Amino acid sequence: MKKFLLFFSLISLLFAGCGRQSMPKSSPEDNPMLLFYEQPAAIWEEALPIGNGRLGAMVFGGVETEHLQLNEENVWSGGPGNNLQPELKALLPEIRQLIFDEKYQEAQELAFSALPKNIGNTSNHGMCYQPLGRLFLHQQGEGQVEDYRRELSLDKALLNIKYRRQGVEFRREIFSSFSDDLIVMELTADRPGALDLEIKLNGEHPGHRIETAQSALYLRATSSSRENKEGAVDFTVIVKPKLEGGTLELKEQSLQVHKADRLVLFVSMASNVKDYNDISGDPDLLAQSIMDAAFDKSYKQLRDDHVAIYRPLFGRVDLNLGSTPAVNLPTNQRLEQFKEGNDPQLAALYFQFGRYLLISSSMPGTQPATLQGLWTDKLGPAWDSKYTININTEMNYWPAEVCNLPEMHEPLFAMLRDLSFTGAEAAEQLY
Repeated sequence: MKKFLLFFSLISLLFAGCGRQSMPKSSPEDNPMLLFYEQPAAIWEEALPIGNGRLGAMVFGGVETEHLQLNEENVWSGGPGNNLQPELKALLPEIRQLIFDEKYQEAQELAFSALPKNIGNTSNHGMCYQPLGRLFLHQQGEGQVEDYRRELSLDKALLNIKYRRQGVEFRREIFSSFSDDLIVMELTADRPGALDLEIKLNGEHPGHRIETAQSALYLRATSSSRENKEGAVDFTVIVKPKLEGGTLELKEQSLQVHKADRLVLFVSMASNVKDYNDISGDPDLLAQSIMDAAFDKSYKQLRDDHVAIYRPLFGRVDLNLGSTPAVNLPTNQRLEQFKEGNDPQLAALYFQFGRYLLISSSMPGTQPATLQGLWTDKLGPAWDSKYTININTEMNYWPAEVCNLPEMHEPLFAMLRDLSFTGAEAAEQLY
């Protein structure tokens, strides 16, 4: 872990001014901004991330079953609150002095007297970031899969999957739209009527509800309860397909597409969170309004508008460390061979992947990146996927200034302003 941090820090500092120098851009052939694989993801960590700051998904790229694990920035366990302990206020000067005097054990023991590890029946250690659910596309078909390729274009924020089966080439393109604020997926085949699939949603939270209506699939749920706080974040997921050819059948809890030529799938997600202390929003209304605004647009327009917002941000920095024939290998093979091989372009790709993740998880007007950015698949993720400020928040934002992405800092600064209010004025009002 320390080696990774040192490497990323050095790369960031060495190339801090890259985006401002007038020099020719690297060619896509010599410096391809692509992660690509020759098989679907078998586990969550192998899936590829997409995000627009507010909405995220991990895409597995399966053949018989495509799998998208879904996230929305405001879905946390519990609800608004403040776990400051009033007893701590009087002890803070003494705790600080003990730290200055390097009496760390005494400082810790004194702090624990007001902040016990055992939270009891009234307090909590903070809430955890949570997923919404999972989207599955079950594609009917038989026969051997050939020419499979799953790739993420870092310079366009587009995820593509293609393969051949029984002489038919199937393609999917997926992105989390920076312009229209929903996830969009285009499915095509080079043989008319070849798209036969069932679209399903799976909820993660107790008591979730799934139904179909108005040619769409709906998931509604409330975030989970945790450590003396009842789940209070309501959210809605709407999945609606637009077909060319074929027919759409609504089942009780799924959508069935029969013999379509082409399909564009829209995924809109929203919660009742309006602000850090206001959860009076209407997730159905917001998710539906986003869906309605985008649904009549052409796929080309949606795609072009998305790339037009993202690409200028990503394109501010061009890092070229040289390349070797290793750039033609799948990313997993390059990682395995990196220690003993000669693949300088992988270091540049790694650097740019960090910038991609920051843009995708911390756009102006959204929440800041959590410990895991915008992506988690567990109701209780590691370290709750919180804003752990001993190192993780800092790590996420190292690329912001030195990698020419200062706007990505805005969500963090906005949260600091909110925290300064809740930690000072609100504390005075409460205690």
